[in-house]
Amino acid sequence: MTIETPLSRVINMLYEAQTSSGTGNIVHSALEKVLDILQSTELFSPHIHQVKEEDPLTSDYVDGLCDRTAINSQTNRQIYGQKSSISSSSSKLQVGVASKQSLSMYKPSAEVQSLLQGNATWSFDIIQLESLTNKNVLVPLGIKIFERFGAMELLGIDEHVMASWLKLISDNYHSGNPYHNATHAADVLQATAYFLDKMRPKKLLDAQEEIAALIAAVIHDVDHPARSSSFLVNTKNDLAILYNDIAVLENHHAAKGFQLTHKSDNSNILKNLDREVYESLRHNVIDMVLATEMAKHFEHLQKFIHLCAANIKPVSEDDLEKKSGGSSSAMESGLDSPENRRQILRMVIKCADVSNPARDTHLADRWARRIAEEYFQQTEDEHRKNLPVMMPHFDRNTCSIPHSQYKFMEVFLLSMFEHWDGFLDIPEVYEQLQKNYKYWKDVEIQEKQEKQNAVATETSPATPAVLS
Repeated sequence: MTIETPLSRVINMLYEAQTSSGTGNIVHSALEKVLDILQSTELFSPHIHQVKEEDPLTSDYVDGLCDRTAINSQTNRQIYGQKSSISSSSSKLQVGVASKQSLSMYKPSAEVQSLLQGNATWSFDIIQLESLTNKNVLVPLGIKIFERFGAMELLGIDEHVMASWLKLISDNYHSGNPYHNATHAADVLQATAYFLDKMRPKKLLDAQEEIAALIAAVIHDVDHPARSSSFLVNTKNDLAILYNDIAVLENHHAAKGFQLTHKSDNSNILKNLDREVYESLRHNVIDMVLATEMAKHFEHLQKFIHLCAANIKPVSEDDLEKKSGGSSSAMESGLDSPENRRQILRMVIKCADVSNPARDTHLADRWARRIAEEYFQQTEDEHRKNLPVMMPHFDRNTCSIPHSQYKFMEVFLLSMFEHWDGFLDIPEVYEQLQKNYKYWKDVEIQEKQEKQNAVATETSPATPAVLS
């Protein structure tokens, strides 16, 4: 089974034509195929070969998470600068209200403060923070991270405004969601900050781009209904109608985030920015939130791979000795163009958004069971409403969570984090992902063995009693 984009196929065909020792007819035939592919409007949409029968779970992931129906209707329409206002009555989704209680009650305890000291490490335990704060994770962690990046100074606000904004956004995440809740937002924020702290982003991105990435991480799933965009399209939800079935959730998260930010001066972290800075920051935040749409996963990954191939070149040890403060493995040229920086920012939030399978195993296990529960609930809802079942594998009575996890890693994560590690030099992240991949395979084998033993016990004849 292989997953490739049309652009990859073109490159492979050109390579084969270039190295062929055959006649000109072979080259001509190959170039004809190349032209046919280039006429496609879906150059970065994945093509899955021999997968439906052989690997239905991979098909589930690509069809369900990549929203194949939405891909076919995608356009290059941009929403930068477009004002959006979504009332609670139009979306029919839960809308949180910022707490009127004093923010002083959210000042971290000594135990929380001690835990937050490790907020810049990959082993940071967000689940423990969730427990210690009764799920109010976003304010204490957010304050710590935004302070570390000098956000209050850059935005011209004090800590109270930042805390009020974080609380407002946190209140508009649905605490009842198994996965897409404020803890997930805080986890993505921490991963985003971790990636931004690495050498290449520090050299390439300016302070405004860093703050935009942190803001995007905070709002990237705000007001998530624990159902996919495909579900909203299939139920003709008002949000699907509003956004013409295109990137429904991502458009809503971006619009909702800005709507909440401008709700009150007391929590408007952007109120003191001049127009030019505000528009630039807003542009970057929206672009990053939209980049979390899984339908664009392969497109963003392929563009990033080509960006690195075109701008990063290996160098000799002599070159490295001459270059002070440089990378230990490569030198880059041209990475600091606006479009390349934008693509790097997209990868920062994309990798952060799906990074929990690369966390310490006990954390990855918790996150895996949370996302599975959310998918189980959607599948049950689809059956109740007689809707198309987007990911039928996620039936709580038959689903193997270990199998679903390592297949997700195979389809979406292993290649992406291999390239991300090559760019950022984060072996601790990529190696942990590989360890967890093996962990889930081992757990699946163990579960299968336990089921086989149980069946054998049930079907074995009873041992006759021995008469004395």
